[in-house]
Amino acid sequence: MNLPRDKILILSVSNSVFRKNFDAVYKLNNIIDDKYCIIRVGTPVGNSINFNNIDDETLNKLYNACDLLLFPSLEEGEGLPVIEAFKTGLPVVASDIAVLREVSNNNAVFINPYDVNSLYNGINEALERKDELKKNGLIEAKKYSFEIFKNKMENLYETIYRTG
Repeated sequence: MNLPRDKILILSVSNSVFRKNFDAVYKLNNIIDDKYCIIRVGTPVGNSINFNNIDDETLNKLYNACDLLLFPSLEEGEGLPVIEAFKTGLPVVASDIAVLREVSNNNAVFINPYDVNSLYNGINEALERKDELKKNGLIEAKKYSFEIFKNKMENLYETIYRTG
């Protein structure tokens, strides 16, 4: 994948829609030093390494190659990148918003998405707590298997059928 081996790789998965808070990633890119490299899936930012229109296998390789996921979204429906990161054991730095607290079950480092220093500090905290976050994320990811989803949907349909 030609990713640098001598840098801390920060994965950022999003587009430039306002709620994804692309501005925060842009600002972070301007203040981090050379030991960090932002790996973007989506809209390019500064001198980041960028990937677009990639398949699931390539995305999985990126999750496995990076040191942490940065997800400073202002608003989310579910926060799928957080779950994807957990499934690969990738520590997560995420916005302190209800949906991301819920989907992560508090197994991430939470930041103020409007404060670039909060992002930077969150990244350093996640790196310090990497082993703990990896372990807890892998445990949390088990809640999001297809089999569990299928069983919940079958139970829901059965309940609707019985009460309908």
